[in-house]
Amino acid sequence: MQKELIYFVDPMCSWCWGFSPVILSISQAFADRVSVRVVLGGLFPGTSRVMNEQTKNEIREHWGHVNELSGQPFNYDFFDRTDFTYDTEPACRAVVTARRLQSTTTLPMLEHLHRSFYTQNLDITQTARQRVIKNMTDIGHQHYFMVPRIVGPDITQQYKR
Repeated sequence: MQKELIYFVDPMCSWCWGFSPVILSISQAFADRVSVRVVLGGLFPGTSRVMNEQTKNEIREHWGHVNELSGQPFNYDFFDRTDFTYDTEPACRAVVTARRLQSTTTLPMLEHLHRSFYTQNLDITQTARQRVIKNMTDIGHQHYFMVPRIVGPDITQQYKR
């Protein structure tokens, strides 16, 4: 009987980005004995407020801790943005969609989103950006437009699976 590792994650969680190399190593090294089930945990789903300076400072501090402990790179140009809304739901939807379309693309999609957000400073909350990012995976960009039909209007139901 194959074991299952349940990985609770959010594409816009800096600690999850810090842990990314570990989970990828585990999934590769133990692929024949352990499956990884990704459960999305939405840090800030549906957030509609633009980040203020206090929030930026808190997040910048988290990024510093993650970088220090994990060695994962961060692009601090992110904090120069004046109109960013930290809504994690679109990125979570993208990962749920990847999993539904082809389960083997779940971790690669998560990795693309993490790297795009944290090192390339791409806004993964915007549909156009996700189309570009998804095009880098084996899924193909056209599937992003299927998200409402695949996932439904309430992403929180997908976190529980």
